[in-house]
Amino acid sequence: MQKSITALCLSIFLLTLIPVHAQEGAFELRGNVFVKGSRKPLEGITVTAKQQSGVFAVTDENGSFSLTVLSPGRYTLRAAALGFKKSNPIEVETTDASTIILYLEPGVIIPDFVVKAERNPDNLSKTIIEGEELRLVAGSRGDPLLALTSLPGVSSDSGEPAIRGSRPGDNIYIVDFLPVGHLFHMGGLISTINGDLVEDFNLYKSAFGPELYVADDVIGSAIDVRLREPRKDRLGLKVHISFLESDFLVEGPVTETQSFYFGARRSYFDLFLSEIVSEEDDFTMTVPVYDDYQGKYLWTVNGSNTLSFQLSGSSDAVEFTIGENSEIAEKDPEMVGDSAYDIADHNQGVVWTYRSKNGTVNKLGLGRLDLTMSFKLARIFDFEVGQENYFLKEQATLRPWDDHEITVGAGYVTSSIGLTFDAKFPNCTEFDTDCSYKDADRIQFDDHLKVNFSSVFAKDRWTITDNLTLIGGMRVTHDDLTDILIADPRLGAELGLADDVTLSAGVGRYHQMPEFKYISEKLGNAHLDKVESDHYVLGAEKKIGQGWSVKTEGFYKSFDKLVTSDPVNTFANNGVGRAYGADFMVRKAHTERLSGWLGFTLSKAERKDQGQGEYFDFDYDRPVDIKLVANYKLTSRWTFGAKWTYHSGSPYTPVVGIDGTYEDGSVRPVEGKLNSERIPDYHSLDLRAERLYFYKKWKMNLYFEIMNAYFRKNIESYEYNEDYSEKKPVYGLPIIPFIGVRAEF
Repeated sequence: MQKSITALCLSIFLLTLIPVHAQEGAFELRGNVFVKGSRKPLEGITVTAKQQSGVFAVTDENGSFSLTVLSPGRYTLRAAALGFKKSNPIEVETTDASTIILYLEPGVIIPDFVVKAERNPDNLSKTIIEGEELRLVAGSRGDPLLALTSLPGVSSDSGEPAIRGSRPGDNIYIVDFLPVGHLFHMGGLISTINGDLVEDFNLYKSAFGPELYVADDVIGSAIDVRLREPRKDRLGLKVHISFLESDFLVEGPVTETQSFYFGARRSYFDLFLSEIVSEEDDFTMTVPVYDDYQGKYLWTVNGSNTLSFQLSGSSDAVEFTIGENSEIAEKDPEMVGDSAYDIADHNQGVVWTYRSKNGTVNKLGLGRLDLTMSFKLARIFDFEVGQENYFLKEQATLRPWDDHEITVGAGYVTSSIGLTFDAKFPNCTEFDTDCSYKDADRIQFDDHLKVNFSSVFAKDRWTITDNLTLIGGMRVTHDDLTDILIADPRLGAELGLADDVTLSAGVGRYHQMPEFKYISEKLGNAHLDKVESDHYVLGAEKKIGQGWSVKTEGFYKSFDKLVTSDPVNTFANNGVGRAYGADFMVRKAHTERLSGWLGFTLSKAERKDQGQGEYFDFDYDRPVDIKLVANYKLTSRWTFGAKWTYHSGSPYTPVVGIDGTYEDGSVRPVEGKLNSERIPDYHSLDLRAERLYFYKKWKMNLYFEIMNAYFRKNIESYEYNEDYSEKKPVYGLPIIPFIGVRAEF
């Protein structure tokens, strides 16, 4: 018995020694796994040791891992994950206490799927495209917002987007909940926002909700841009250099709950070539200069509250001089002299966002926007305008009942405008053919104006059934310039059918303040009404699968109270208009190798002065518009893209004769019927190739584009000789190669 007890005690003692020896013999290999090039931490990555079968570790949210091996020695570690190439093996010793670093290079399919809450669940007349997909569009030079004009139904002749019978100035631009001064440089050359910051944008072509506004309402479209958050893992730097410009972006964490980014850009042709001189044409021009900057400081106060401090700004400038011996001077002597254009904006704001556990979201924005512009055209006109705006914007979305999502909000903007004006000002509008300044009186004055805008809105998304949703809303606005209180109703419906088919319909009324030159007491008619437009949309969308979708929309827009010239009151609200047509889009979302879309638009846009009784083609009327965009990711390093564009030519008013001369001796032309002829149809092909280079701690992106690849000589307008007996075409840009490089550290 005593032997049995002794044996049992010995066995227990030996068993207790086993884990002790195992623990003493175990070794921890610690390290991190990052994305090659960007050094972004990777979570959920499997790390294995070749010499230790069945032993592995999985990285945490910081990319960290701890791999346990049972004996000392040399081990070969590798990391692997779906969508990434296998890491190069690393030889490590258990005696080495340094942190092990493994890098994974992205493969053709990048598993970067992030679930994002919809900023706006309304799908009516809305197009959502991520910034990365737009950055790859050929001809965009890596600028997602410039690629906006590649979407169906978006006209880009003037550079900035004109959509569904409206002018570029009729659009709303919202960036991170707040207004922005100018979204494009030089009238559409490139956007004013660093392309790397654009996470996505929502384009509402018409019939958009009451929550989309800046100060006053508009009659065109709404472009709602979302910028990404600053990175929170480490400090990073991005640099971009191209033929036109260079820019940088620095970002990173400040504390565990605070992070920032700041970027700036400047064109630099003027550093190498200060001016362009043509002695033969007696013409001198300084090289155009543009710059911009963006910044954001994000503070995550707690799980429910965030504060975002935002700033941005941009400027454009160009000067030119026309001499007395130039051809321009022979045709128009008053063009002789110095001319200059300078525009700038600076924007500061803060947005507080509150998200409750029950789904309530509240946003409060406060900011300041300062705009300045000066424009001098030889002896013809010279004016300077400064505008200082302070704005307050509140919006709350809540669910008082399961089947109702209610959004309410209010806004207040106070705008102070100063104007110095010295110009020959013709009292004409888009409804007039003869808009020559030569018969106009010179007007000189200094003026200051202060306007306050206030608005409230409400919208209810009522989910009647799982498949049917009704959307009703109202926006009420007032300004103390016109002293008019306006209520604009909005109504929409979405019906889900079988096989991933969604039908949508919407109608809404919109008002917009006339341009300042029309409503100014010194220049025009201070008693003008606001321009009015009614939008009607009917659409259908089919989700096919694997990223494919088909969408079509029919639309009709009516315009009323458009500004026309008036012999008694200078200007009056006697113009009407209409725009109607249909968009068709087949899209392959940016998922694996292939992405892009085919867009086809048939439309008509017309205007009419009710005093004349006849419709004419609107300046931005493009009856046929076709866009074909394709991007193909050949490997993890090579991507190729192409964009083919076709649209009807722009309407123009021909000169049909002459009628003597002006006082300065130049010939007085006689113009024909307004917008009665068209320039030839436009089409061009843009190509793009992009090559990624991955290094352990940084990566480089080299891209090459060819714009107008088959050298189409597209006519943009016509130019007449001195006596208007001949006209010659003015061609657009020829074939243009473009190269750029981006580096990320």
